[in-house]
Amino acid sequence: MEEKLSREELVARLKEVAKDKTEFQPHIGAMCYEPMMPCMQEGECEHCGKKYEFFDYDSNGVWEFEMLRDIASLGYDVMLEYWCDECVAASNLRDGNDDLPNDYEPHGHNMVLFFRLNEQEPYHVSLLKDYRDLQVLKAFLFNKRSFTGSFDSKVPLRSKLDRIEKMIGIKID
Repeated sequence: MEEKLSREELVARLKEVAKDKTEFQPHIGAMCYEPMMPCMQEGECEHCGKKYEFFDYDSNGVWEFEMLRDIASLGYDVMLEYWCDECVAASNLRDGNDDLPNDYEPHGHNMVLFFRLNEQEPYHVSLLKDYRDLQVLKAFLFNKRSFTGSFDSKVPLRSKLDRIEKMIGIKID
């Protein structure tokens, strides 16, 4: 059973992931159907209260909150909020997110992660690309060396080390 790690133990785990040389055979699952247009949903910015519409690509947050529950079960203080484009633009959340794609644009329904090790410290706040970032974080905190990516591919965590560092607010040298 995994348990909550200290800051020093998280740094050690980040270093282990960085050194991990495990190779994974490429696997691409089938996508032999034509995807349908996602449903339009209405949301409310949890930062300013503004209402907005968005395309529901991700099951209306069900996966995200299951992953958050699992991460919190280890003892981490973690929350997720959905912010509107204006709040993301007015914040400094884009600063330091150099690994977000150059063409990343706020899309009305932006996931903002709050993470901290204990109540005595402030939350580290980061902008997520999508729910897969939470898959990466969960895999890391549960001491996995890979996660399941698009089309059931197995992706090594070392390829997402920068995202992990940004989500937990701890950087290794």
